Amino acid sequence: MTQPKHKYPKRKHRKGTHTLRKEEKERLLKEMEILQQEMEALKKKAVDPSFQVDQLMRKSQRQVLQEGLQGHQETFCKALSIMSDYTLCNVQAGAPLQEKIFLKKDPASRYETLQAMKAGKLKTAENFLRARRSNLDPSKSLTENQRYETESGNFTSAHFSITQFEGVRSAKQIFDLVIFYFNNMEISVSEKLDSLVTVRENDDDSTIEGITQNCLVSTTTKTGKKMESKTIMFSSYCERDDMPAADRGYGIVASEFIDNDECYPYHPNERVRKDVSGVIEVRAFNCQDRHSASADDNIVVVMTRWVQNTLHRPAFPMEAEGWRELRHSMDTWGLSLHRTLLESLHPQS
Repeated sequence: MTQPKHKYPKRKHRKGTHTLRKEEKERLLKEMEILQQEMEALKKKAVDPSFQVDQLMRKSQRQVLQEGLQGHQETFCKALSIMSDYTLCNVQAGAPLQEKIFLKKDPASRYETLQAMKAGKLKTAENFLRARRSNLDPSKSLTENQRYETESGNFTSAHFSITQFEGVRSAKQIFDLVIFYFNNMEISVSEKLDSLVTVRENDDDSTIEGITQNCLVSTTTKTGKKMESKTIMFSSYCERDDMPAADRGYGIVASEFIDNDECYPYHPNERVRKDVSGVIEVRAFNCQDRHSASADDNIVVVMTRWVQNTLHRPAFPMEAEGWRELRHSMDTWGLSLHRTLLESLHPQS
């Protein structure tokens, strides 16, 4: 009978003696450099009592810290390059909030489809935004923009921002202004942007119980190129009177493009398709201010916004100038939103 073979644990990988000696040598050389600088400082102090030894020693220590910081910055730059490549892969795979939407002509079927999606869509959007800003201070303004051209020729942009509104009554005030903007987006865009003229195709009342549909067509003023987008917006505002003022209420809006709509189909042979996927949260935060006498004076309403736009390379021929104009105009709707909110809060007298 053969004896069972004993399994020996795998040896852990250890650094070679040469590597350890090399690292130790580098460490000792840095320490020796600092000691030499300190020794030179002491020599000068012996000759000239007015010479500031501490100043030179602090300088040598700063030099070591600066070298270490430069090394960390180089590592961080490499990490950013990797993250850019990772983000591009995600863009080509689809938006993080993307969920396919197919709408039929029957009004009852359309309503049932969207109503069934609403709760899950808002929950997914809220979780995504919470993770996206997990380590960020809501009292500090922030804006991040990324723009990519994919291997298929489509052009994608991603925007993330944190904006503070001071002196407003409540988060509900900002939330209502956001909803009003989306319900009348074509008017605001056409009034505030010289580069686009935008019209709405769905003239019917498409806002029902926190569900809004926008079928918009924009025409560039320079080259006359047409861009169409078909987007569903799910919105909800939660409010509790038994909570502190800063946590009493918050609103969330999740936007998602429609894949196929039998009532308002895409026109791929005439228009360039633009897909929009995003989320907006409006919430009040209690920002500490030692000069404020009241806690209510510290409340700041914050709008956190993430949106990803994708401009599809058209199936029909298009000159480079027209494509550049569309790419330049694809993100201007967000700028119009911010301007509209500020004008509504601070109207000119």
